[in-house]
This record gives sequence, C-alpha cells and structure tokens, in this order.
Amino acid sequence: MKKIMSILTIIIILMGMSIILAGCNEKNNKTEEPVVENTESSESEELPEIVTDNYSDISDEEAYRIGNELYKKAADSYGSGVKVDKSKLIKDKYYRVENIDEIKSIYTENEFQNYISKNAQLEEIDGVFYQTNEEREKDITYLETELKLDVVTNEDMVFVALDKYNTGSSEYDKSINELDSSNVEIRRRNFVLKKENNNWKVEEYTLAN
Repeated sequence: MKKIMSILTIIIILMGMSIILAGCNEKNNKTEEPVVENTESSESEELPEIVTDNYSDISDEEAYRIGNELYKKAADSYGSGVKVDKSKLIKDKYYRVENIDEIKSIYTENEFQNYISKNAQLEEIDGVFYQTNEEREKDITYLETELKLDVVTNEDMVFVALDKYNTGSSEYDKSINELDSSNVEIRRRNFVLKKENNNWKVEEYTLAN
C-alpha cells in the first residue's frame, strides 16, 4: 500500500511540473507589442524669448526709441521717404531724387552702398540718383514688424526684427489682431545700428515687404 502511495505522489509531482513548464513555454512564445511613444505636441512651437544684454549707458527704453525711429526711416527709404521731382521725367521712366543726402544720412557708408544695390527702383545716372516711376511690388501677406532689443553697447545696437505674415487666410485686408495665431508666421532677421560721429546709423537692414 505504501508503495502504491509513493508511486501516486511521484505521478502527481510530475504532472504539476509539466503544467508549469507548459505555461512558461506559452509565455515565451508570445510576441510583445512594441511601445510607441507619442511625439506629437498639441502646442505650436514658440519662438525663444529674447533677453536684452545691455552693456551701455543707454536705457532699454531709449534704445527702443532710437531703433524704431531709424527702422521706420530705413523702411521709408524704399518708398514714401524718397522725394522726387515729378515735373521732370528722364528717359520716360525716371524721376530725379531730391533728398538723396537725407537718405544717405540714415545709413553707414557700407550699408548705403547695399541700399543702392538692393533698391531695384533706384538708378544712378552720371552721379545723379533717379527713381523709376513704376510701383514697387509688395508682399500682400506681410502684416507688421516688431523689434526686440538683443544687445546694446555704447557703439552698437542689435535688434531682432520679427516680421509677421498672413500665411493661412486669404483675407489679406485683415489686421494681425483679426487673424487666428495659427495663420500668422513669424520670420526673424537682424536690424543693426552703429554709432558714427556721435550719430546712430543703420548698419544692417533688409526690407521685409
């Protein structure tokens, strides 16, 4: 009898071990599902904050006043800031520029040469500057430019010009405040001033629109 009980005990133990091994094999044969991380962001990418480094005796407020004033003059020098004599049309195309010295005073010498080469409406003929009577083509998606002061010393000012464009709406007569932020694209460029003979002048400027 004892012999029979021993045999039954061994059989039960062997059966239990078989069940355990079968369960382990089943687990090992299963294919694990790959973990996929969600890399999409629900928030739109924001421009990094521009923190002013001021190494000068000039306050940030005064630097902004000077920067905005010269920025407007530089922008106007490609349009309404150019005064011409419309009573005299040269070669059926050009009007003589009457205030070229005033425009030149806005820029450093190097940037004035860049201004001449970049301004497609301006033409120098025998040392005299003329402007074409053709309208300059403008980017209808352009909205506005905001200046952010980056670095200022007693000799230089560096601004970041944030140009804002309507890229998602066909209603181009709307102001930036009437547009959804998702329809406004911001592009960055430098606007640099340099002090020459105690006067601030434009050292680097690119027309936005």
